[in-house]
Amino acid sequence: MKTRISFQRCWYFSLLFIAVLSCQKDKFKPELSAENELVSFVFAADKHPNVLNEIETEIIGDTIFARTLVGTNVQALTPDFEHKGVKITVNNVEQVSGKDKQDFSKLVKYTVAAENGDGKTYIVKFVDTGLPAIYLSTDGKPIESKEDYITGSIKITSGFEGKVVYEGVTEVKGRGNSTWWMPKKPYRIKLDKKVALLGMPADKSWALLANYGDQSLLRNEIAFEVSRRLDMGYTPRQQYVELFLNGEFMGNYTLTEHIKEGIDRVAIDEKNGGFILEGDGYAYSEPVHFITYQNMPITVKFPDEDDITPAQLEYITKYVGTFENSLFKIGDQANSNYQDYFDLPSFVNYYLANEICGNSDLLWSMRMYKKSSLDPKIYVGPVWDFDLGFNNDKRLGDSQEVMMMDKAHEPRAWMNKLMVDPSFKKLVRSRWKEVKSKLESMPEYIDQRAKKISYSQKYNFKRWDVLGMNINQSWFVAATHQEYVGFVRDFLTKRITWLDGVINGPQFD
Repeated sequence: MKTRISFQRCWYFSLLFIAVLSCQKDKFKPELSAENELVSFVFAADKHPNVLNEIETEIIGDTIFARTLVGTNVQALTPDFEHKGVKITVNNVEQVSGKDKQDFSKLVKYTVAAENGDGKTYIVKFVDTGLPAIYLSTDGKPIESKEDYITGSIKITSGFEGKVVYEGVTEVKGRGNSTWWMPKKPYRIKLDKKVALLGMPADKSWALLANYGDQSLLRNEIAFEVSRRLDMGYTPRQQYVELFLNGEFMGNYTLTEHIKEGIDRVAIDEKNGGFILEGDGYAYSEPVHFITYQNMPITVKFPDEDDITPAQLEYITKYVGTFENSLFKIGDQANSNYQDYFDLPSFVNYYLANEICGNSDLLWSMRMYKKSSLDPKIYVGPVWDFDLGFNNDKRLGDSQEVMMMDKAHEPRAWMNKLMVDPSFKKLVRSRWKEVKSKLESMPEYIDQRAKKISYSQKYNFKRWDVLGMNINQSWFVAATHQEYVGFVRDFLTKRITWLDGVINGPQFD
C-alpha cells in the first residue's frame, strides 16, 4: 500500500515539474516584434540624372508625399528607404533599397511587414512645389530683344497632375534695364485678349520678374505688401510661379501686373488728358522722354510711344515744368503753390513705402500719373523695383540706419526741395503715426511668404547657383535661402523701430 502511494506521488510531481519547465521556457521565449514603420524614403539625385534635384519626401501618417517639379518623369524612379520591420514589399514583391524601380505616375503602395506578421501600408503621392507652372513657348526662337515682340504660346497649369488653368496665344519680349543683362532674364508678355490670370483682374499685359539679384526672392513681394498697408492708390498684384521656357526650367518667377493704364491698374482717363510718367535714371535711353529745367529726366510711359503726338508731349512737358517751377519757390509763400499741381499725400505714402524698405532707387525710378484734365494734380505711384532695397546696395554700405531721404540715388532735385518744406515733414509724421501699427506684423508676413516658396527656392537655386555670391550691387552673402530671408526680416524689424525714433525726432520737427 505504501509503495503504491509513493508511485502515484512520484508520477504527480513529475507532471508538475514538466509543467513548470514548460512555463519557464515560454517565459523566456522572445516575443515577435510588431514594429513595421517606414523611417525614411528619398529619391537621390545621383541615381536619377534627369531629375534636377534630390526629390524630398515627407511621411505624414500613411502617405509619403514626394515633392518635385511639375513635368518630372516619375515612371522609373528608384527610392532609397529605411524601415523597422523584416521586409518591405510592393504587390507582395520584396523591395531592395536603392535597387528596385517603380512607376510613380500611378499610386504605389509599400507595405512594411513586422516579425509578428502585421503589415503597415504607405502610399507614395507625388506633388509639386505648391506653385503654378507657366509654360512659355516661342517654337525655339530666342528672346533677344526688349523692343520687338515674338509670337508664342502660353499654358498655365496647377498641381502635379498638370491641370490646365489657362492656355492661349501670346507675344513675348525682354524687359528691365540692368536686370535684362543678367543670366536669368525677365520678360514682358502680351496676351491676345484680356484674361484674369491666377486670380488677378483681367488684362493683356503682364511681366515675369526674375528676381535674380535678390537671393531672398521676396523683396518686391514685401514692398508691395508695405504699399498695400499704406493704402496706396494702386499696388501691382503678383503670384509666384515656376517658369518653363521652350521646355527648359528657368526657375522661380513672379507673374506680375505690368504697370499701365486701366480700371484695375493705374486708373486714368486716357481720352481726356490722363498720362503716366516715370522719373527715370534710364530716361536717356527711352524713346519718349524729356529733361526738366532742374535736370530731372522724365520718361513718358503713357500715351504709348507709338501713339503720342507732338502736341501731347508738349502739353505734358509744360505741365510738369509748371509744377516744378512752383515747387522751387518753396519759402516764397506768395508764389509757391506746388500742391495745386502735385498730390503731396500720395508722394508721402510713396516716400514712406520706399523709406521703410530702404530702397536706394526711391528717386531713380519714380512713377507718377495725372488722372485727367478735370483733376489738376500729379499723383505719385505705384511702387516698383525693390531689388536694391532692404540693405542690398553696396554703394550705400550697411544701410540699416541710413535715411533714403538723404542717400537715395540721383536724380534728387525734387526730393531735396521737398525736404525743406514744413508741410512735407508734418505730413510724413502724421501719416507714420497712422500706419505704424499696420507694419508691426510684417515679419509674420515675410515668414508666411517664405514658407510658400520654401520648396520652389531649392529648385531655383539648383538652376541658378548664386547662393553665397555678390550679384549686381549686393554685399550680404549667405549660404542658404533661409539666411537671406532672415536678413531681410531682421532688417525690416529693426528698420521700423529705428524709423519711429527718426520720424518723431528733430529731423521731422
